[in-house]
Parts: sequence; structure tokens; C-alpha cells
Amino acid sequence: MVYANLARRAFPGLPLVLGGIEASLRRASHYDFWTDSLRRSILLDSKADLLVYGMGETALALAAEAAESALPATGAGETPAAARAAFALVSRHIPGTAAALSVREAREMFPAAFAE
Repeated sequence: MVYANLARRAFPGLPLVLGGIEASLRRASHYDFWTDSLRRSILLDSKADLLVYGMGETALALAAEAAESALPATGAGETPAAARAAFALVSRHIPGTAAALSVREAREMFPAAFAE
């Protein structure tokens, strides 16, 4: 998470993609031995745009293609937030990846979970 925050500060407009063994193991809620508590996903703690888990060679290549295709969609004068939003749209359905959903997106995708 420290490196993710440093990368976000150094390159504020670029999408942040996590990967590796720690990201793979921490993509869901998990027990943290050192703090004796449940921790939430590293995707939420690091505020990354995408998490590649498992053997991510194909997923990472597809994420790079998604980032490249998001550039023309935003244009040179767009804000970093617009570029990250465009990346989120085109990278959402890459197999072997995880992305955080907003509450609105979660309600649309999983209406039964929000039924009262």
C-alpha cells in the first residue's frame, strides 16, 4: 500500500494496477495475523484502479491494452479523473482481474443483495 500511494503521488493521472502474490492473496477480506483483525481488500486500502490476481500475464497485457484504448477516449485536455474513469470502463471485464464498484454500480449489478 505504501508503494501504491507513492506511485499515485508521483503519477496522479495514471491508472494504478496491483498484482503479485500479496495482491492475489489479499483481493478479498482476510485475517491479518499481526493486527489480530479482519482487513478489507487491498484494492480498497490502496485505492488502486485494478487488481490482477493469479498468473496475470494475459490479464496484465489486456489491462495495458485497456489503458491504451482509454487514452483517445479522454483526449489530452481531460482531467486525470476522466482518464481513470475511462480506464475503469474498458478494463471492467478483463478475466483474472478485480475492480472496486461504487454503491450505484453494485446496486445495478446485484439488485437482490439490496432488496429490502
